Amino acid sequence: MVTSGRGPGRLSRTPAPMTDGQNIKPLTSLRFFAALWVVLFHYWPNLAGASAHAEPAAIAKGYLGVELFFILSGFILSHVYRTSVETGRFRYGSFLWARLARVYPLHLATLAAMGLMAAAAGVAGIAVDPNIMSWSSLPANLTLTRPGGFRRSPAGTIPPGRSRPNGSPI
Repeated sequence: MVTSGRGPGRLSRTPAPMTDGQNIKPLTSLRFFAALWVVLFHYWPNLAGASAHAEPAAIAKGYLGVELFFILSGFILSHVYRTSVETGRFRYGSFLWARLARVYPLHLATLAAMGLMAAAAGVAGIAVDPNIMSWSSLPANLTLTRPGGFRRSPAGTIPPGRSRPNGSPI
């Protein structure tokens, strides 16, 4: 904080200029709540005691959590990389490598955890839905590509039994 005098015996506080990466922790933590909103949207019908008729309005709009998450992420990335872009030090290849290094290890850990849970379910005699886990989708999961290629899915990310935001059936 920088202090400056205003009148006799008065000090005011003027915040120091914000540097890249400073003071964005609250925005970063908001992304958790955006992701939680999406999870609740998808799993609310499966929660014990929850019914589609008693779905809170905030949960029904949970699909908006995706947009909120991406808007916050874009702002945070822009804020963090702003100086390197302005000074000409930004390199797209380095940026992509840094993103992959941050995301891919967690992706592999999650994929391994899903495989272990599917194996445990198989040992317990519980069938695993092939839409959740299948050997044919493993190459696409390892390469971070869509299992069906790059064509558009008519259903998007809306789970079965739900409707689109405009109310039309899937």
